[in-house]
Amino acid sequence: MLYANLVEMQEQCCLRYADRPLYGTRTGGDYRWTNYRDFARQVDALRAGLASLGIGHGDTVAIIADNCVEWAVAAYATYGLGARYVPMYESLLPHERDYILADSDARLVLVRNCDIAVDLRCRMGQIGRLQHVVAFRAAPGCQTLAELMRPGRPGCNSTVTMQRDAIAGLVYTSGTTGTPKGVIITHGNLLAQIEAVSTSQEVYPDDRTLSILPWGHLSGQIVEVHLLVSLGISAALLDDVAHLARDIAVARPTILFAVPRVFTRIYDGVDQSIAARGGFAQWLYTRTIQPAVRRDGSVAVSLWQRALDALADRLILQSIRNRLGGRLRFVVSGAAALSPEVIRFFDLLGVSIFEGYGLTETTMAVTSNARDGRRIGSVGRCLSCAQIKLDHTVAAGQTGEGEIVVYGPCISPGYHKLPQETAAAMTPDGGLRTGDIGRFDADGFLYITGRIKEIYKLENGKYVAPAPLEESLQRSPLISQVMVYGDNQDFNIAVVVPDMAALKNSAACRGVDFAALDWNVQPCVVGLFETEVAAVSADFRHFEQPHKVWVCAEEWTVANGLLTPTLKMKRRHLVERYRAQIDQLYTQ
Repeated sequence: MLYANLVEMQEQCCLRYADRPLYGTRTGGDYRWTNYRDFARQVDALRAGLASLGIGHGDTVAIIADNCVEWAVAAYATYGLGARYVPMYESLLPHERDYILADSDARLVLVRNCDIAVDLRCRMGQIGRLQHVVAFRAAPGCQTLAELMRPGRPGCNSTVTMQRDAIAGLVYTSGTTGTPKGVIITHGNLLAQIEAVSTSQEVYPDDRTLSILPWGHLSGQIVEVHLLVSLGISAALLDDVAHLARDIAVARPTILFAVPRVFTRIYDGVDQSIAARGGFAQWLYTRTIQPAVRRDGSVAVSLWQRALDALADRLILQSIRNRLGGRLRFVVSGAAALSPEVIRFFDLLGVSIFEGYGLTETTMAVTSNARDGRRIGSVGRCLSCAQIKLDHTVAAGQTGEGEIVVYGPCISPGYHKLPQETAAAMTPDGGLRTGDIGRFDADGFLYITGRIKEIYKLENGKYVAPAPLEESLQRSPLISQVMVYGDNQDFNIAVVVPDMAALKNSAACRGVDFAALDWNVQPCVVGLFETEVAAVSADFRHFEQPHKVWVCAEEWTVANGLLTPTLKMKRRHLVERYRAQIDQLYTQ
């Protein structure tokens, strides 16, 4: 069904699915569910509360909170006033919060963390147009959310009428290369995505997901907030990714939306668990499942092998299905490429993985693999909300490659307060330049082959796109994180963060003392990773292969400023942090 705006969608769907569960919050050993009717009542109450503080059409409401029922309630309450919604991560640094609040012209901010709420309340006159700080719970000097939603509050019983081109909010980019930019997102942008995703994937009202993606990012917003509401689906809220194994068994989702790391960790966890068990289970696993994830399905399989595969399915795979809740049907992965081995492993479980591609500026996905067409290694075919052309004049590479330029109703109107940046991102005929390089195959499947800003030239004049190389290297069980570097150098090097559990298992027999503070520079450890990187990169072109490796003892995280909130590398920051070690590799 086509809706005029998100408010109309929410109101109609909450009536249609009134008694169905919408969001589940973990309480003890189970979930406490909020149904669609109660959700609508909370939206109405908060809308009235916001209006009582003078929030109206064109104003900005910000929120600093991780995924929770209140996040979604606040979004629709804000939309109902014709105001703009600006989500922010709790993990943002103070100066990043201040910048976004000021740049977005936020008049009111909702805050879950009491310490953050008190800090902002004390400095309210110093941050842009900020006038109100509302805390989720009691915090000194702050009005609480419960007070704002007090029953019987007068006013604002009706919502503002809006067209599809009305601004729904701003989503600030992760800032991998500089200051975050506020991407303008309209009601029409979000509705185009909802319509495209709901028709490309087989999703039903009885489906349930486990909320893993952060709602501060558009992917999480669209699939775990707006798509859910539009289709009557329910979502169990994951309070911490560390609890994934526990919560997925209780929530029993039928569909999942997540980044590749989640699925890779599940696969690696199974691999390590079977190795630890040893005995017949390990023998059966190495004879059936491991070979299966490495073959493409076209290889003839003997009757004996089929019998062993059936036995492995009953003894190993079924227990894994049960630990995943027993109902999982398909998962959608984005943000980075996923290993073919991981995809085939989930295929063995009977769970299809569909990879897609999109940007904040395209309001999430513009392509996706789906049940009616999937090609491993690709990001799928164009969704109904987008058309793609390749600009072959921009990217240097193999025949057929070009910069991906996107057209359609999913394209953002531009960057907030940045007309020159908006103009630079657009083509004369209205397309968005993504900065990504790709190619199409004969059947219309898109393959991402690099990113223009990340491409660098070696001293010999050869161009290198590091991202695909890093994705291949990261498939090694020994490597948790990796950056390939070689800008204006004779050769590439690799900065590697080990998977510590796998490293300890591999190095134990070599007598490496991990209690030593300098374990990462011991020749035994360095040699282990040089051998591993050389083996994994053997299929790279010669000039792409890393010649030297530095083993980094520091994990790259959002907290230490080396990853964005969406877990992408801040490449420039990494090079600055490890400049001395990188330079040493080139001078040795």
